Amino acid sequence: MNVLNLDFRKQKMMRTVMLSLIPIIIFSVYNYGLRVLALLTVITITGTAVEYLWEKHYNNKPSEAIFVTCILYTMTLPSSIPYWIAVIGIIFGVIFGKMSFGGFGRNVFNPALVGRAFIYINFPNPMTIVWNEAASGFPGGFSTYLTAGIDAVSEATPMITYNYTGEIMDLNSLILGNIPGAIGESYKILIILCCLSLAQHHDHSGRRSNHQWSFWIIGCFCPVMLHSSLPVRPQIIKSQAVCFRLVQLYQACL
Repeated sequence: MNVLNLDFRKQKMMRTVMLSLIPIIIFSVYNYGLRVLALLTVITITGTAVEYLWEKHYNNKPSEAIFVTCILYTMTLPSSIPYWIAVIGIIFGVIFGKMSFGGFGRNVFNPALVGRAFIYINFPNPMTIVWNEAASGFPGGFSTYLTAGIDAVSEATPMITYNYTGEIMDLNSLILGNIPGAIGESYKILIILCCLSLAQHHDHSGRRSNHQWSFWIIGCFCPVMLHSSLPVRPQIIKSQAVCFRLVQLYQACL
């Protein structure tokens, strides 16, 4: 891939991942507004520049994986987060989550999540209490820069709403993504379809297919099996996140 005369290491799998993320990006723009695209652009330019300059110093080429990192990092952020905070996060994530370990394939942690964890700790307010409404109807967020902000107590994310009021949001809204939250987390069906598409791609390639399918099943159904032992429903969400992290850790070791 050659972007603005910058030569990147070709990585077919990273291109496949980027393609699978496009539907989620489009829905995120619909949900929260054109600011999502602006934020993604700023983050991608910054993250790519950081990796390019680092690799250039060592006479290496940047990897196409940086684009995936920037997309994933953007999808974990609130849509209204200040640009400068987002820029700090991606710089920290790329340097300390990836390049300091030796670059692509040598990093121990996911650089996108390293960046998010860094700004979550240092800038908790815009990461935890500032949210925006999810759009409804057409054209939704395609016709606005950013959807309206909401009251962080009475009308926030499902977990915050439960903590303050004990109310559990409608299941249809949770599945279809008509809820406030991080940019790319809301439409569960679309996320699952994209994940299945990636798993199917691996299946056709014949690489780790049996392990992938079996552990995707475990990751999906472990929370259901734990339901009877968990007194509070939101804990199921947390257990599901833990199960998927364990699945990812296992697959990374194969």
